[in-house]
Amino acid sequence: MWWEKMWSDMGQKLKTLAQVLCVLEMIASLILAIITWSVRVPEEIYSYWNDTAQQASTFWPGLLTLVIGCLLSWVGSWILYGFGLIVERAENGYSLSDKGLRLPDGGVMPAIWSTWTCKKCKTENPQSRSVCLNCGEIKSKK
Repeated sequence: MWWEKMWSDMGQKLKTLAQVLCVLEMIASLILAIITWSVRVPEEIYSYWNDTAQQASTFWPGLLTLVIGCLLSWVGSWILYGFGLIVERAENGYSLSDKGLRLPDGGVMPAIWSTWTCKKCKTENPQSRSVCLNCGEIKSKK
């Protein structure tokens, strides 16, 4: 039914949403910057300055609106896109175990936190190391 399709492939939908929202927020920042640039400052404030100073008074706030708005939308989309990747990998059979990331094919990608114990000196070593940090013993293949 239609509701089954609505909830399938959520990871890809979240990643697409992140991209669309990023573009829309950047367009909104551009529109706000243009509106800021088009605002006329009241004559009483700049009556003793020329028209150039009046135009310059709206330039920097408009530029800040544009730059900061685009930057925030870009960073915000990273967060949503990353969450979409996590959901997508969970949907495709990836899962965490105490030894690392369990892959769909049954293999395990060692995690940063997983360790192995040296048989010679009993030192805990990171899984990424093939030699003991303490005594130099080579990691045994199991």
